[in-house]
Amino acid sequence: HGRAKMAEVTINFQPARVAIVVKDDGQGFDVARTEANLHKNKNLGLLSMRERAELEKGTLEIRSQPGRGTEVKVEIPLNKH
Repeated sequence: HGRAKMAEVTINFQPARVAIVVKDDGQGFDVARTEANLHKNKNLGLLSMRERAELEKGTLEIRSQPGRGTEVKVEIPLNKH
């Protein structure tokens, strides 16, 4: 639904964490406005990504602007047993 023509996925493994970045050149969106209205419009994709990152004690960062694409970055700590 983002109308992207290009998407790039980068996975960076480090000893203590893994970072994944997904960027596209799609239509983008207003992140603050969308997140402020998550409870109203039930945007399950964003809710699910945030919940999964939190379950793994990680972080999720979404950067986007209308007409400028979207970048989603998740960082997950790697537990050593």
